[in-house]
Amino acid sequence: YVLDYLSEEVLGRLPDRVRVFLLQTSVLERLCGPLCDAVTGNSDGQRMLEELERANLFLVPLDEERRWWRFHHLFADLLRARLPQLQPEQVPGLHRRAAGWCEQHGLIDDAIRHAVAAGDTPWATRLVEEHLGETLRRGESVILAHWLVLLHDDAVRSRPALCLAKAMTELNLDHRESA
Repeated sequence: YVLDYLSEEVLGRLPDRVRVFLLQTSVLERLCGPLCDAVTGNSDGQRMLEELERANLFLVPLDEERRWWRFHHLFADLLRARLPQLQPEQVPGLHRRAAGWCEQHGLIDDAIRHAVAAGDTPWATRLVEEHLGETLRRGESVILAHWLVLLHDDAVRSRPALCLAKAMTELNLDHRESA
């Protein structure tokens, strides 16, 4: 009932430009103006986010400067379910643009997740491999394990460094058989 209400009474009554913005940016876990601009191809991301917040449209600020936001979880779920129904052909491109922006701005975890969601396993594999050493040096084996799970087994097996990382991760988890 809540999702029906959100869909019909909230999303259905919004102006088209706002609805399109919400759907396109729903691929993002967290939002900022420049990232929204990169994903949507527009230049009004910051203004739109501020407008959505003023309208109480399920936007939660993540910092005091109000540079980063996220959608309320239920609203995000609705948007993420509607986007592939309404614009399935756009989803990979939205994730590709998000991955590119995140890579350029050093948000590697987000970049990998978006590259995988875009279906670009080679890109995601390259990112994991390029950031393997620094991730291990920082002791972020949990993040590395998550990245390796996101990749296809064939992608991991085709890269010796990733195979070694996978084995080390499995050993750290005491999964000797899979290591």
